[in-house]
Amino acid sequence: MIMKVELKRAFQSKGFYLSLIIGIIFSILQLREDGFFYPFEETYFGPWSLYDHWIMFRAGSFRNSMLMLMPLLTAICYSSSFLEDRKSGFSKSIYTRINRKEYIRAKYIANFLSSFVVIVIPLIIYLLFLLMTIPNIKPDVSIYNQTIRQYGMFHNLYYSQPIVYILIATCIYGIFGGIYSSVALVVSLKIKNIFVVLSTPFLFVFILDMIMHFLKTYNLSPINYLSVFSRANSAVVFLEIIIGVLITFGMFYLGGKNEEIL
Repeated sequence: MIMKVELKRAFQSKGFYLSLIIGIIFSILQLREDGFFYPFEETYFGPWSLYDHWIMFRAGSFRNSMLMLMPLLTAICYSSSFLEDRKSGFSKSIYTRINRKEYIRAKYIANFLSSFVVIVIPLIIYLLFLLMTIPNIKPDVSIYNQTIRQYGMFHNLYYSQPIVYILIATCIYGIFGGIYSSVALVVSLKIKNIFVVLSTPFLFVFILDMIMHFLKTYNLSPINYLSVFSRANSAVVFLEIIIGVLITFGMFYLGGKNEEIL
C-alpha cells in the first residue's frame, strides 16, 4: 500500500515534471544543434550508422550540459520528499499506521525509479527521432568512424544488436541518475536545509572526480566514462553500480529506521 502511495507521489510531484521537462528540452536542443534531420553521410570508409549519432555517443553543448547537471536534475525530482515529510508531520502520521521499514524502503525505491525515468525518457526521445530520420544501418567494425571501438564495453553486442546496446547504455545512465538522487536522500536524514540536500549529489560527483584524478584513477570516475561511453569498462561500471546502490540504500535504511521523530 505505502509503495503504491510513494510511487504515485513521486511520479506526480512537481519536481519530477520539472526535471523531466528540463531533460526533454536538453534533448530537443541537442537535436537542433545537430541539425534536426541528418543527411545520409558517407565517409571514405562507408556510411554512418544512426547508432553513432545517439546523444550520449556524440559531443554537443546541450548533451554536455545535461550530463553535468544530471546529479542536480535527479535530486530535484523527489529526493527532498523525505525531508518535507518530516517537516510537515506526514512521516510521523505514516509511522503510526505502518511499519517504519516499509516506508523507508518505499521512499528509496520511489525516489530511485522516478530519477531513473527522468534520465531515460529524454534519451529514448532522441533515439526515436534518429530511428525516424536516419537509415537503420548496423555499425560496421571495419569502418574507422565507429563510436564503440573493439576495446569498448560489450563491443560485440554493439555491432550485432546495436539497439539492445543503446537500451542497456540508457539504463546505465538511468541507474546512475537513481544513485545520484539517493545520495541526496541519504543527506536529508541529517541536513534540514533543502538547498543543501539538493546540491549535495552535484558536489559529491565533482569532488569524487577530482579525487580520482588526483589519485590517477580517473578511469574509475563516473564522469569520465559517462561522458565518453567508449571508455566504459563493464567490470568498473557494474561494480560501482552495485556499491552505489548498496551504500545509499544501506545508509538510508539504517538511518531512517533509527531516526527519532520529533
